[in-house]
Amino acid sequence: MDGVVTAVFFTLVVGGGLFLFFLWGRKYSKAKLAPGWNDPPMSSECAHQKYDLYHCLLKEHKEGLCPVRAFWWKGQHLVSVCGLKSYKDTENLYNRPLSFFGNDRLHGMRAILNINDSLWLDRKSRIHQCVRGDNLTSFYPVFVALSHEVVKRWATMEKVEIVSEMYKFFMKAIVTTLFGNIFEDDKGIEELVRLYDNCKVKEEAKYGSDGNTSTSHEDLDFEQDLKALQDIMKKMLNSRRNSRSDLRFPLMDELLEADYDEDEIISHLIAFLGGYHTATFYTAWLFHYLSTHSEVQVKLAAEIEKNISNDTRLKRYIQTSSSYLRQVLDEALRLSGTAPFSAHYSPNDLIVDGYHIPANTPIIQALGVTLHSSEVWDHPSQFDPDRFAPDGRHAKRGRQFRPFGVSCTRRCPASHLVYHLVSTLLSVLLHHHTVLPDGICENVKEKTRLTTAPAEALYIKIKPRQI
Repeated sequence: MDGVVTAVFFTLVVGGGLFLFFLWGRKYSKAKLAPGWNDPPMSSECAHQKYDLYHCLLKEHKEGLCPVRAFWWKGQHLVSVCGLKSYKDTENLYNRPLSFFGNDRLHGMRAILNINDSLWLDRKSRIHQCVRGDNLTSFYPVFVALSHEVVKRWATMEKVEIVSEMYKFFMKAIVTTLFGNIFEDDKGIEELVRLYDNCKVKEEAKYGSDGNTSTSHEDLDFEQDLKALQDIMKKMLNSRRNSRSDLRFPLMDELLEADYDEDEIISHLIAFLGGYHTATFYTAWLFHYLSTHSEVQVKLAAEIEKNISNDTRLKRYIQTSSSYLRQVLDEALRLSGTAPFSAHYSPNDLIVDGYHIPANTPIIQALGVTLHSSEVWDHPSQFDPDRFAPDGRHAKRGRQFRPFGVSCTRRCPASHLVYHLVSTLLSVLLHHHTVLPDGICENVKEKTRLTTAPAEALYIKIKPRQI
């Protein structure tokens, strides 16, 4: 009898497994491949050769009307998604397709942005908390001091070239709070900016329309600048090892306490250092929008005046997510599309918005397309912070507003730091000053690679606010 029961049980298990496998296979066999999947490589490559990747995505998605597309880009078969349903279907992915991003010479392939699977989960658990929670709150005095320093300098300048100023501001903030500042003056910060920017420009060229070739002279320049950048990181690392200071620098200390080898630590440090680049371009667009929309600036200044009578209230104010200040910051993120896309892959076959995507296919989440789509936003080309008002239809943000990435697990780890730092700077600046444009006011051209930057210098000037 026992043998009969065992046989019946075995039959049911095997039969059930086969039935489930049949259903799984039927699910994928019934689903269509993404539109464009069967197009020959040359047809896509020729159609896209004059575009950078972001404008290629705009073209493929018909500015948001087509939510899933497959195409060829520089020899790779990609699938791009931009619809809210497709974002939902891909928001649990966290592995990055290294075949798409290529060999990252600047940060190194051991940096947190270039690792996957269990190794990434382990490093994330240690590193991401360095810029969240109590650590982030502890940076507040530094943010305030740096903001006052910048505003004091700007008040003496006839005009302010915003990108170069923000480069130094964000670089100094990152080094001072996370690494430990070893420089006697700002010349060291300026050298860090120069070295990183030189390397970054050469690395990002692969996402443009001008190919990915470089001369031996350019490669030599890159290697020399990268070596100098790595040497500065080693000096910071050794300075912290030998320090007896009770001050805590969360990222540097966490990496040292984890006992990673020196090469890995330096890769993580340079990866975090690079946050200044994206933050700079975002803030450049933010100041451009504010300087050309006086009504927004007046409303924001009134809220700031009401909320920052002392340091305690300022700290509480910049931490709130329901302020008009946050609406302004989010609208600048939306309109600028500073990070125009993110990319992940699934190690298994995936159904996205009804389409079958084969395993390991790079999936580009076209953030910028959605952020600028008239299917999602009313008058998407206008700067209108009130679209995020508490009683507005975008008050909860939702999947249509994912400026730091679609993934629920793997987004920009420094997003909260950027919100807090920019909120502090704006509050200190607009408390007593007005921001005015100087030079180009409309139709500022953009340059898009991994980030969307102004293609030309943006200038502002500040003057004391009339009370």
